[in-house]
Amino acid sequence: RCKFVSMIHRPTLSSIRALHVMAQQPSWKGVDELLTNELNAALDQLADNRDPAVLHQLQGRVQVIKEIRKLAAESASLLEKLER
Repeated sequence: RCKFVSMIHRPTLSSIRALHVMAQQPSWKGVDELLTNELNAALDQLADNRDPAVLHQLQGRVQVIKEIRKLAAESASLLEKLER
């Protein structure tokens, strides 16, 4: 069984703050759209590929995009916990 390994290792408080500020801006919608499109493209390529090296690369890409989007979505609650 494969253990989950985070692609984003211990984001700093300042990086979480920065991501939170950016995610609150109207322009974040464009960044999120870019990330969503990249995620969907990588998932499509995963479904169509059999090369182990390419699959590994795509799996990493999918994971880091998901983690960035999750970190942005959860940044407010993370900051609340970390700044207590």
